Order: sequence, then C-alpha cells, then structure tokens
Amino acid sequence: MSDQLSRVTYVQASYPVEIRTKLYELLAETAPKTVDKVWLCNSGTEANEAALKFARAATGNSKIISTKRGFHGRTMGALATTWKDKYKKTTSR
Repeated sequence: MSDQLSRVTYVQASYPVEIRTKLYELLAETAPKTVDKVWLCNSGTEANEAALKFARAATGNSKIISTKRGFHGRTMGALATTWKDKYKKTTSR
C-alpha cells in the first residue's frame, strides 16, 4: 500500500492506472465466466445508485424494494429508497 501511495493516491476512473488494470484482471480471472463487465465504485452510495440504474435499465421497472431501517446513502437516489419519510424530504433553509 505504501508503495502505491508513493506513486499515486487517486486518479479519476478514465485515466489508466497499472494497479487498477491488475485489479480488473484479477476480477476477470476469479469471476464467473458469464460476468463480462466490471464497474468499480467509490462508495456504498455510489454502488446503490448504480444498482438502481442498472436494475431499471434491465427491467424497465421503476419500483424499488429496500430494507427497513437500512442505510443506503445520502444522495437523492439513495434517499429515495429509505424507509423514513423525513429523510426523503428536501432540507429547508
């Protein structure tokens, strides 16, 4: 880890980085052969947003099922899945 940190700590996803390429290769080797795409997330919220987007694209359905008392993130999409109405509302000034 310290070796990687001495080279680069963060670059946006479209910039090629050797360590990320190695991770993709490792994932490709270990994932089932039916998996042909990999998308890395920066956070759980981003993963939830992507899951919502991918599910809607795959099914055409806009309904969401989520866990009660679960935390899915603080973005508008993630908050739309929450069980607590007060979190779905926008904040007032």
